[in-house]
Amino acid sequence: MTTARSKVLIVEDEELVAMSARNALQDVGLDAIYVTAGTEALRVFSSGSFCAAIIDVGLPDMDGQALAYELRARDSNLPIVVCTGFDASQYESEFRDDPWVRVIGKPFDEPQLFEQLERMGIRA
Repeated sequence: MTTARSKVLIVEDEELVAMSARNALQDVGLDAIYVTAGTEALRVFSSGSFCAAIIDVGLPDMDGQALAYELRARDSNLPIVVCTGFDASQYESEFRDDPWVRVIGKPFDEPQLFEQLERMGIRA
């Protein structure tokens, strides 16, 4: 059984990417909550307790970077993995001073995702 602090928020508008990440997280015992938009993510985040967030940069209603900053304002220690199909170095430099944000390029695989989560203390 998962606890409230073992929930990961996935914010991704590409269903295949989201389902792949969700299945991988669930396979290692984490409860993954999947939403497709930033405003929905903020609503869900406000009503729950999460151990981490995985955020796509290209969301339909807001920039994933802005969402990461908003979640950071709400929980300064929330581990966040920002995913991008664009040049990851742009976002890496943006978040370089935040030890709780990691950036990975898309497409990513399970080991890449788990490596970044583990670097921030999220263990399955």
